[in-house]
Amino acid sequence: MTTIRSTTSQPQKTQAQPLRAAVVTWLVERRAVIDAQPELGLDAKSKKPVELRIAFEGDTTPTAEFVDPATNRSHPIELTAPRVTFVDAEPYTHVEIASAHETILSATLRITESSAKLLYARTGLLARLGIRGGRYPSPIFS
Repeated sequence: MTTIRSTTSQPQKTQAQPLRAAVVTWLVERRAVIDAQPELGLDAKSKKPVELRIAFEGDTTPTAEFVDPATNRSHPIELTAPRVTFVDAEPYTHVEIASAHETILSATLRITESSAKLLYARTGLLARLGIRGGRYPSPIFS
């Protein structure tokens, strides 16, 4: 008599791909941006908050901009020699964008096969641009 051993195959867990591109958006009180950056010429009548968007994509240079949803105008923010660092520790990815004197973005995300969720984000751009402190809604991640 011959004995045949067989094992049931276990489904392979597919690992989520590390995140390398995203946009993190803060909704900033319009009056705070107008007071700090009057040269932008933002519409003072609108009640919509101004968006601070920080975008990164792999090895390309990250970008930052104010977007006025009342006019759909974009106002680029100069970033001086930004360095992007990714640290992956499944299921998390930490993104650090920094220049010589400031943290442009520090963010931690939880990555799954089907989604990514922003757990933590901080930026030094608001302080550099003279935007006064206060409470702002959690940033939006896309």
